[in-house]
Amino acid sequence: MALHARPIIFYTIGTIVRLMVQFYRFIIIQIDNFTALNLFPVKHKQPLARKIFALLLSTHCYLLPCILYSQNVTSLVVSPEHPVKHDDTTLRKKLLEWSMYLQVPNLKFVEHASAKYFPGSVQPGYKLTDTTYQFISQPGNSTQYNLSKRFSFAHPRTPAYHSTGLYAVPGQPVYVSLPANVLKKEIYLIIGPYDYLGNCDPMDDWRRMPDVISIIRLDSNFRFATSPFGGLIYLATTDEQPLTTEVKFKNIITAPVFKKSSTTLQQWKTMLENNKAPWGEIASDKVIITLPVATLQTIDDPEKVMTLWDTIISTAANLSQLPYPFLRPIRMVVDEQITAGSMHAGYPIMIGHSPSVGQVSLDVIANPQKLLQPSEGGANWGFFHEIGHDFQNHEWVFDGTGEVSCNLYALYVFDNVVKSRKGAHVNIKQEYQEKLMKDYFAKGASYADYQQDPFLGLIPFMQIQQQFGWEPFKKTFKWYIEHPSDELMANDNDSSYKQVNQLKINRFVERLSIATNRNLAGFFIYWGIPVSESTGEKLKRYKPWLPKELKAMGGTKK
Repeated sequence: MALHARPIIFYTIGTIVRLMVQFYRFIIIQIDNFTALNLFPVKHKQPLARKIFALLLSTHCYLLPCILYSQNVTSLVVSPEHPVKHDDTTLRKKLLEWSMYLQVPNLKFVEHASAKYFPGSVQPGYKLTDTTYQFISQPGNSTQYNLSKRFSFAHPRTPAYHSTGLYAVPGQPVYVSLPANVLKKEIYLIIGPYDYLGNCDPMDDWRRMPDVISIIRLDSNFRFATSPFGGLIYLATTDEQPLTTEVKFKNIITAPVFKKSSTTLQQWKTMLENNKAPWGEIASDKVIITLPVATLQTIDDPEKVMTLWDTIISTAANLSQLPYPFLRPIRMVVDEQITAGSMHAGYPIMIGHSPSVGQVSLDVIANPQKLLQPSEGGANWGFFHEIGHDFQNHEWVFDGTGEVSCNLYALYVFDNVVKSRKGAHVNIKQEYQEKLMKDYFAKGASYADYQQDPFLGLIPFMQIQQQFGWEPFKKTFKWYIEHPSDELMANDNDSSYKQVNQLKINRFVERLSIATNRNLAGFFIYWGIPVSESTGEKLKRYKPWLPKELKAMGGTKK
C-alpha cells in the first residue's frame, strides 16, 4: 500500500467510528427525550434495538443523518472576524443544508458556537419560565387586502408577526400548546425575525450564520422547537378569519417590549433592569422596531422615539394618500447582515448594522436628534427610502423608477418632518444634478440610459415637484387607490410585461398631467421616457410644460 494512501484510510475509518459513536449517543438522548414527553410508547426495559425501531417509526427518522452531520456545524464560529468566505462554496452549501432542519419541530439542538456573536447571548442568571399568551389576530377585510396587493414591495402576503414579548434561549426547547380546536388553523411559531442569507450576493462573505430563524407550524404533531441561536418569539397565521386563543409557552424567558401609550416609563425601566434577553422591541400601532437590548438601554424616552416614528410613517402614508395603520404596522429589524445592500424594504424592513463593513444605524434609529439630523444620504435617508418602497403602488412604478419614486417619500419626510432638504443626500445637490443632466443629454436621452442611475431618474420627478408642489403627486396617487387596475399588476417575467410597462407610463403621465393641469407628455419624452402618441393626443388640451433648466440642456430627444 502506498504511504500517502494510509492517512486517507485511517481518516475514513476514524470518521466512521466517530459517527457510529455519535449515532449511538444521539439515539440514547432522543429516546430519553421522547419517552419523557410520552411521544411514543417505549418502555425503558425494552431492548435497545426495539427502542431504536420505535424511535424511527415515531419520529422524523430521515433527520438522523442531519443531526449527526450537524455536530461539526454547531461548533463552527461565524462572525465578522471569522466570516464564511464567498468562495468557500462547499462550506456554504453545508451550512445551508443544515439550516433547513431549523424549520423542523421536535428536534433538540445544542447552542450554536456562533450564537454569542449573533443574535447574542442570554445574560447569566436567567430563569426559564412558563406563561400563557393571548393570541389575537384581526385580518383586514377584502377591500383592504385587495388594495394591499398593489403595495407589493411591502410583501402583503407575508403573515403579520405577532410579538409575544418572549425569548427562546439558544439550545433550550420551547414547548407550545394550543387548544385542540385551533390546531387545524395555520398558526406558525417564529423564532427570530432576521434575514436569510442564502439569497444574498454570491460575492458577499457571510458575517453570521446564513439562517438563524425558525418558522414551524403548530399542528397536532408539534411538541417543541429548539433554536441553536435563540431569538424573539412570534406567532403568525395565514387564517383570514379573526382569531382569539390562548397559547401556552414553556421553557422561555421574557424580553422587553415597549408599547406606545400603554407601557409606562417606570414599567419600561423595570423590564430593562430584570431583562436577560439580548433583544427587545419598541412598538406603536404604526411601526414596530426590533433592536438589541444594548440600544434599548440608551433610550431615555421611548414614548418620544415612537411618537417621532409614528409621525414619519404617517407622513409617508400621507403622500400615498393611504390611511395608516393599514392592515398591520410596518416592521423594522436590525440585523448584522441582510440579503441585499445596507437596507431593504419588505416585511420586515431589514436594516444592516455592521461596523466591520461601515454600516452604522443603531446610533440613529432610536435617537430623535440624530434621526432628524441631515446625513448626506446616511442612515435616516436609508430609513425613509425603504419606508418609501413599502408605500410604492405597483401600478405606477414603471421600469427604471423602482429605486426612484421611493425617494420621493424620503424627500417628503425631509420636507415635512425634518423641515429641510439641506444635507439630506449628496446626490440631490444642485451641482451634482446639473452634472448628471449635462452628461446624460450630451450622450442623447434614452430610456435605457435613464434607467441606469436612480438619482438621474429622480431629477424629472423633483423638477415637477419643485414647480407644482406635492399636491399633484397626492392627487395622482389617490386616483390609483380609488381606481385599482389588475391589468397594471403584471410581473416582469410575464409575456405581456413590455406592453403593460408602456401602459403604466402612459397612465402615469396622463394622471400627473391632469393633476398639474399641464401637458407633461413632451417633458417625459424629452427625458427619454417613451409616451405613446395616443396619450400625447389626449393631453393636447393642456398647456405643455418644460422647465427652463431642461431647455438649456439642448439634449437630443429620442
